Amino acid sequence: MARTICRTAEVLSCSSELDLRAPRLCDRSLPAYRFVPGTGMPHPICSPSGHSYLPRDLRLPYRADFDPARFAESSDYLFGIDCYNHGYFWEAEAAFEACVRAIEGQRDQERFFRALMQASACHLKILVHHVVGATVLGNRAALLLRAAASELGDRINGVDAKTYAKSIERYLESVLDTAPPVHDPKCFPYLEVATGPRRLR
Repeated sequence: MARTICRTAEVLSCSSELDLRAPRLCDRSLPAYRFVPGTGMPHPICSPSGHSYLPRDLRLPYRADFDPARFAESSDYLFGIDCYNHGYFWEAEAAFEACVRAIEGQRDQERFFRALMQASACHLKILVHHVVGATVLGNRAALLLRAAASELGDRINGVDAKTYAKSIERYLESVLDTAPPVHDPKCFPYLEVATGPRRLR
């Protein structure tokens, strides 16, 4: 029991001190905390003290306002990128899942967003020191990105998919070589999105 408490405290400390920085892409405020499942944090949506709490009767699967032809205008998509780039990995995965619902039937777009979901989950696994899970999820993300790029071209929704796939693989090789694995802001595979004038400070 004491060992579990110590590990949970370690994960919470790593989460709160995660110093990832990138230019913001939308003006929506980041969540009040980074949710890490299994640590006792209030669930963002289901708990009354969660940062995005909704009553049960309002918890419908959210569908993002997203159109691939106008990706730079989608605050839902850009918010997911912002969450990812600042270490809110659970929140990023949820945002990308909402984008999947917006483009149902567009197979290669779905592959792209599922890759971002897998990458977000991969980083959560690193945060809780699950090496095998992080490896599997990261490799799946890279495969999906390359599959999507083979049909849609290298740049998808402002992201250079093949370059991002390589950066995920390099990052895994770097951080999973430590025990326990920890995130390294210096070589973190940030999602760089070409959005034109929407880029904020």
